[in-house]
Amino acid sequence: MALSKAKKYLENVLVYKEAIPFTKYTGGIGRHAVGKQYKAPGDKVGWPQKATKTFLDLLTNVESNAEVIFYFRTIYFVFIFLIMHRPRI
Repeated sequence: MALSKAKKYLENVLVYKEAIPFTKYTGGIGRHAVGKQYKAPGDKVGWPQKATKTFLDLLTNVESNAEVIFYFRTIYFVFIFLIMHRPRI
C-alpha cells in the first residue's frame, strides 16, 4: 500500500469512516455491518483510536526519514514489509 493511501486510511479510521478488521482476539468485539465490506470473520471490525494514532505517527516518521534519505521522492515510497513485535509481559 502506498504511504499516502495508508495515511488516508488511518485518518479515516480515526473519524469512523473506515474500520479495521479483527481476525484474532475477537472475544469482546461486537459485530458491525461495516465488516461485510472487509469480509471480516463474523463481521468483527473496530476503530482502535490509540493504536491508529501511534501507527500514524510511525508512518509520519518513516515519511520524514525517507525524505531525508531519498531526496524528497516519497511519492513512490511503498511499504513492502513491516514487522511489529508484541512486547513481552
